[in-house]
Amino acid sequence: MSDWIITRQRRRKELMFWGISFIVAFLMNVYGIVRYNTSWSELYSQLHIVLLISFVLYAFIGIIRLSIFGILKVFRKTA
Repeated sequence: MSDWIITRQRRRKELMFWGISFIVAFLMNVYGIVRYNTSWSELYSQLHIVLLISFVLYAFIGIIRLSIFGILKVFRKTA
């Protein structure tokens, strides 16, 4: 069994993707607060939901990235 090495650049890239997912989820929360005219205390009281949504968005982005990688790999083999 081979060892996998995760480079510093890969970790930084993955943290960047998760950070973008967190910002999108946070902005969705802000939009919900403004749209439905609720209390701004929900900004920190709903943080656990924002974290959960950010992980779901990160997983969704990961699925899309894996799909694109697989499609490109198939096209590179045939070309």
